[in-house]
Amino acid sequence: MIDPSNVPAVGSAETVARFFFKRDFNQTTKRPKQDAFIPPPRYLDLSVTRHRDASIAEIWLIGRDVERERSVKAAIEGRSPIVLVGCGNLLVSNYEQHGLNAIANAEPANPNHALILGWPENKEEQKKIALALASICDFQPIPATSPLNPPTLS
Repeated sequence: MIDPSNVPAVGSAETVARFFFKRDFNQTTKRPKQDAFIPPPRYLDLSVTRHRDASIAEIWLIGRDVERERSVKAAIEGRSPIVLVGCGNLLVSNYEQHGLNAIANAEPANPNHALILGWPENKEEQKKIALALASICDFQPIPATSPLNPPTLS
């Protein structure tokens, strides 16, 4: 992981991961839905995790932390638990091709956190960009068997 006391600027050649949850994923096509790349309307920024100085296991641990955090909120609101299904990896330059930019936004539990900024306010424009990003992201399902997803006993 990135040293929290020395967080470098985000570079165009960096890979960033966007975590996908069950609602963000099309079970038929096995691809993320475009909505997974649309920023929350109140903020107009998209949360991602930088791969820089992180192992694959660390990336998945961050995804699980996000899953837990969202599940707690869902339980408080009386909704079903949130289920992590994978992540979509893109180069920062893929976002930049659509007029967006990435900035480091280290958090206590995730020093590799970054934000994708520069989203248009127009929802239709956001959808066009999100569709393009969803179609080219390198989707990685959560590993079937790992310390994060141990095998079940039959």
